[in-house]
Amino acid sequence: MPTSEPPSDLALAWLLELFEYQVGDLLAGREPRGGERSVRELREHLRQSACPPPLRRRLIQADRQYSAWWQARSQAQAGAPHHPPAPDWSAPATHNAEEAAAWAELRQLAWHADLMAELHAVTQRLRQEPGQPTLRVLYAVTENAERAQRRLPTPFPVPGAGDVLVSLGNSEVVRQLARTLGDLLLLPGGAGQVWQALDRVEDNPFPPQPGDDALFAQLAAIRQRGGSPHERAQLEEALRAGAGPQSALRADPRERPLLREAAQRIRRWLARRLARAPGQLPGTVPAHSVLYAQEEASALSAPAAGDGLTMHLGGPDRLAHWQGLRLSWRSLGPNWQLLVQDETSQPVSGGQLALLRPDLPASERQLSLTVGGQQLQLLFSGDYALLRRRADAAQTRHLARLAALGRACALLLLPAEHHGRLRLARTLARRLRGDPPRAEDPASGQVAFAQTPAECLAAARRSLQRLEPLLGRFSPAQVAHEAQVAQALLHLPPHYAAQVQQAAEHAASATEPLREAATDPLTRREAGPPVLPATGHFIVFPLGPEPLEVRLPGDRLLTLRPDYRAELVAVLPGQAAVTVGDLLVLPLHDLSVVIAREGSQVALCALLPRMLEAAPQA
Repeated sequence: MPTSEPPSDLALAWLLELFEYQVGDLLAGREPRGGERSVRELREHLRQSACPPPLRRRLIQADRQYSAWWQARSQAQAGAPHHPPAPDWSAPATHNAEEAAAWAELRQLAWHADLMAELHAVTQRLRQEPGQPTLRVLYAVTENAERAQRRLPTPFPVPGAGDVLVSLGNSEVVRQLARTLGDLLLLPGGAGQVWQALDRVEDNPFPPQPGDDALFAQLAAIRQRGGSPHERAQLEEALRAGAGPQSALRADPRERPLLREAAQRIRRWLARRLARAPGQLPGTVPAHSVLYAQEEASALSAPAAGDGLTMHLGGPDRLAHWQGLRLSWRSLGPNWQLLVQDETSQPVSGGQLALLRPDLPASERQLSLTVGGQQLQLLFSGDYALLRRRADAAQTRHLARLAALGRACALLLLPAEHHGRLRLARTLARRLRGDPPRAEDPASGQVAFAQTPAECLAAARRSLQRLEPLLGRFSPAQVAHEAQVAQALLHLPPHYAAQVQQAAEHAASATEPLREAATDPLTRREAGPPVLPATGHFIVFPLGPEPLEVRLPGDRLLTLRPDYRAELVAVLPGQAAVTVGDLLVLPLHDLSVVIAREGSQVALCALLPRMLEAAPQA
C-alpha cells in the first residue's frame, strides 16, 4: 500500500509561521483562531515532521515559548486550589489548638477515605474500557507527579495499550495505582503536582525520551532518501521496532485525540472531588461534636445517632456506647488500643482490637473493622479518633445501579432465538442512531454470540450503554415503534420488543432495592453457608479475607474468592472459575445468577427465566 508523501519544505515553512503567530497570540493573552486545541495539534504535527535545519531552529524556539506559557498557566491554576466555604457553625471557634488541628485532620482523612473508595471502584471499572485509554493516562499522570516529587527531570509517556511492563490488566497493579494517586492527593501540594502532571500529559502524551533526538534524525534521513515509498516504510518500521518501549517514536499518533479526551475526563472528575476537599488549616470545631472533648463548647454529652463518632481518647473516661457497639480504650505509651464489641448479642464478648499509632503517615492512619455485621472505618489523629460506618451512600447507589444493569443484562443473555433479545437490542441501537440497515436473519447471531459468558456479558453491556443516551432523544412511543420494527426485521416473537425496551430503560435509570444479608431472614441457616433464594431480590454480602460461600437454589454452592492474581472469581462445582470484575451474570440451565461488586460488598440475585421475562422491578 503506498504511503503518503511528507509535506514539502514550503508547506512546513507556512505551517511553522502559523504556529509562531498562534504562540504569539497566547503570550499576548489572546485566544488563537481554532482555540488551544488547534495550537497543540499543529505543534505535534510540526514536531513529527522532518524540518530542514533553519526551520527546526525556529520550531525549537517557538516550542520553548509555548512550553513556558503552558507551565506558567499550570502553576497559576495549581497555586489557587478551590476549597468549599467553611460551614457556618453556630459555636465559636475552639481555643484548643490541638483539638482544632485534630478536627481538621480527621476531616481530611475522612475525605481521603471516601476518595480512595471511589478511586478503587472507578479504576477497576476502567480496566474494562477498550484499549484502557483513561487508565493509561491516569498511570502516566501518577508516575509524573511522583517523579516531580523526587525531582526527576525525564517525563514518563502514556504507556501503550497492552504494555506488559505496566500490566494494567492486573487488578493488584490497578489497586496500587489508585492507592498511590490517592496518597499523592492527601499530601500538602500533592494536588498541584497531580494537576501539573495532568496538564503536561494532555499537552503531550508522548514526550521525547533520552536518545529520541538521534532516532528522529534517522527517521528524517529515511524520509528524505531515495527509493520507493514501500522501502522507506519498511525502514521506518524497523527503526520504530528497535526503539525503546517508552520512546516517542513508538507512539501511535492516531491515539493522541483519544488520550487527550481521556485526560479531560480525568480533569473533570478530579476537579469535582478536589472541590469537596476540606481546608488543611485548623479551623473551628462544631459545638457538641467531640465525645469527651477538652473544650466545653465542643464537648458531646453522649454519643448521638449518626454515621460517625469523634472521640477524644486522652481524657479520664475510657468507655463509650454507640450504635449497638461497646467502645473501650487504653493508652500504650504514645499509642492507643481500642476494643470494639457488639452489644446486640449477649453476653458481650470478643470483638475486634485495633492499635492506633499516631506517628504513622496520614495515609496509613485508617483502619477497617467488621463487628456485629457492621463494616466500620477508624481514622485517628493524635489523641482523637473518628469511628464511622464504611458503607457510604455513593457506594450503595453505585452498587444499586450495577445491580439494575445486571438484571437487564441477564434478560438480554437468555439464549432463546439465538440470543434474540441481545440481537434486538443491538439492532434497536443502530436504528435509533440512524445507521444504515443491515441484512439480518434469525440465525445471524449464532456465531456472533457463541462465546464465553464474559464475552456475552460484554456484548450485552455495550448494547445497553449505546441505548442509554439514545433513550433521552426519543419519546417512549418512538422507541417502542423502532423496537417493533427491529423485532419484525429479525423475525422474533412480538413480546421481545417490549422486553428489550423495558430492560434498556431499567438499565439507564433504575436502582435496585438492596437487602442486607445480615438482616434478611431468608438467607439465614442454623449451620452452613447462607442461602440465596430465587426471589428476584438482590442480597448484599460483605467481602472479607475468607472465601464467601452461598447456597443457590437446587443445593448448589457458589464460592467467591480471590485467585492467584488477587482477582475475585466465582466458582461453581464442576465449572471453571469466572472473573467477577464489577458485574457478572452466570447463566445456568434453570436460572441466572447476577453478581454486582462495589468495593468490599457484593450484591447477589438468583433469577428464574419467568422473573426475567416479567417487567423489570423498579
